[in-house]
Amino acid sequence: MDSLCIIQDSESDWLAESAMMSDVYGPAELTITASGASDGSDGCFLNREDTWKCEVSIHMDGKKHDIMIVPPSFVFSKRLDKMPLESRGWTLQESVLSHRILNFTKTEVFWQCSAAMRCETFPYPTSFMEPDNMPRHLQGNRLSSFFEATWATIIGRYTKRNLRNPRDKLVAIAGVAQMVQRKHQQEKNSYVVGLWRESLEVQLLWHLEEPEGKPPGSSSRASQYRAPTWSWASIDGGGSIMLNTWPAQPAGKRQVFVKILDVISHPLAPCNQFGEVKYAALEILCTPLLVGTIQQAPLLSEQGNIGPYFLDLPGAEIKQGEWLLWIDVPNDMFSMPTETVRVYGLHVAGGGALLLQPSEIRKGEYRRIGMMSTFGNSPDWIFVADEAYSRKP
Repeated sequence: MDSLCIIQDSESDWLAESAMMSDVYGPAELTITASGASDGSDGCFLNREDTWKCEVSIHMDGKKHDIMIVPPSFVFSKRLDKMPLESRGWTLQESVLSHRILNFTKTEVFWQCSAAMRCETFPYPTSFMEPDNMPRHLQGNRLSSFFEATWATIIGRYTKRNLRNPRDKLVAIAGVAQMVQRKHQQEKNSYVVGLWRESLEVQLLWHLEEPEGKPPGSSSRASQYRAPTWSWASIDGGGSIMLNTWPAQPAGKRQVFVKILDVISHPLAPCNQFGEVKYAALEILCTPLLVGTIQQAPLLSEQGNIGPYFLDLPGAEIKQGEWLLWIDVPNDMFSMPTETVRVYGLHVAGGGALLLQPSEIRKGEYRRIGMMSTFGNSPDWIFVADEAYSRKP
């Protein structure tokens, strides 16, 4: 419990100790979690809810042959991931970093390690035990060529969870970033505010995936600066973050239309290079930005836009495919349903582009407001100009 190892209400101790999570959970022989507990007063041993074990008797030629135990489909997702502890943002890195985990839930005990996932109702190896593509831990050799997909999966699951203090957005995943950097043999300065310098151009094309049943526009930009707008860590609420990955294409063969010349990042706490920052920016070499407008329009337009927005971006023509738009924080853009907002389009990679607006802080500096993409087979873009120059979104 952090209340036992971190001096409460001491920001200096919190900054120092929170930067050491990978050194705490990484070397641990065993991590025990009270997954079913609502708070620190509940403990591990709860009054268990009713559970069941399905046993099937097999008969062949009129004779009883064997008794088979049938596991529930995706038992981890249904019985472990629904526990209170698994909804907290801070606890994801604890489970991902640990070598071995013993989870006490409201129904049964679960075991996780690099070799197996087991539970009381079905303590046998089977594909049914695999919850999804989520790497439960980073111990072993699980990164290598799947580096981008691994990080995207981690961030997707992490951003579904809740943080009591939104300021912890980067700090609560810092331990995982440290482990990934070591495992993937990344350079010291390769982690950039929740993203990675390797293929950073492609990772800029993230978007917010709102869960079913949740009203659109529930996201917000961090009230206190902790990350630049081009980082997913600047967004609170609204759902999970989907990072863009191209697992089928080698990095050298990707269609990337911008070049990052410089990455500027000043961490808030010098002791934690993986935490929040005081300021960060990118200097980008790109083709001229395309000037257009966007307005709310919840319909399928003749121009091929799908979704609650209509985009008019003269100078970009898509030969095949259609538009898909994601606005990071709709409530910050539109004050009235019929309002038209001026935007700039920066073609980044493949059929993906960033939607920008001037930051109004520095000349030539832009802030991200969303992204757009096409779906189809590598749609072509045609630009009205081919002169290249630098911008800082």
